[in-house]
Amino acid sequence: MFEKLRQNEKLNVILNDDKTPEEEKFKEYKKYQNIYKLVDLKKRDDLTKVETFKKMLEDNVEQFFSIFMKQLKDVENGEADFDYDTTESGNPIPENLSMEQLIEMVRNKIRPQYDEEVLKEQMCKVYAPHFEKIAGKIRPIKEVVNNLFGVLSTTSLSHLDGIDSIVKDALNVLCIAKDITANEKRMYLNQLLMKYEVFLKKLYYLINNKEIENKEPGKGATLSNAIFGIKSLKSLKHSMDPEIKVFSDKLNILRQLRNDEAHESANASEQEINAAIEIVIDMYLYSVGTNITELESNGYDFQEEIQTSTTEQGDGS
Repeated sequence: MFEKLRQNEKLNVILNDDKTPEEEKFKEYKKYQNIYKLVDLKKRDDLTKVETFKKMLEDNVEQFFSIFMKQLKDVENGEADFDYDTTESGNPIPENLSMEQLIEMVRNKIRPQYDEEVLKEQMCKVYAPHFEKIAGKIRPIKEVVNNLFGVLSTTSLSHLDGIDSIVKDALNVLCIAKDITANEKRMYLNQLLMKYEVFLKKLYYLINNKEIENKEPGKGATLSNAIFGIKSLKSLKHSMDPEIKVFSDKLNILRQLRNDEAHESANASEQEINAAIEIVIDMYLYSVGTNITELESNGYDFQEEIQTSTTEQGDGS
């Protein structure tokens, strides 16, 4: 497929033009990928699982765009090329490959290997400066990051634990990956935005041994309920401390971003997307970092667990 797209002179002129906005490049790429899917694949009878491949193209257009843009650069620099549609090169997609495995092939091209310790270290390095002005009002960044992953990894209720791998994967891509487009960043940002509510509900559950409830009987708890259930977030609105007020503003921005993404109403530049990513990750960290004492009081001492694990590894046991 990529070989076919590279033969399209008009598409390649647009994609290689540094002055063309990323969103315009994505729009053009998507158009020509659809043409390939609807026209070229229709002529083929040798592509294993054609319908599966079409579905994969539809569901992962952002990832394919990211890979294609990277490969344009790689091939230009003399590096090896790779194409997912390899049936004509003698390397057919195996018959028994599931949709999930096919999608994993795509994602692995741009998604960095998940190494939690490397991810934690990078998050500490990038986000420590964001909390310097409230030092003493929140635990040190290393403790905060450890507790974030501790909350994500702890078993609670099935409908709350479902976010764990999604949030970790999004953080890994946004904090570690180097060759992702604005559209790809936005996709993972959206995952963090949509899962923030459930994250707060899980945090509340671990602190209180019960689920957050809506004040209106018969209705499920909302993001607002979750925010008002976490004392450190509830108090942000009324804080007179200018440094804490910064996080009140960030929480308001997060809520607006979440609303915009839910309605697909926001147009944003890459610079704005990068700023939004930092705000959202800041609020994940602030939410857990201001509740470490509460977690410890309820038996969740993630720092102690890490220290114990490190000691055991050092002892060879």
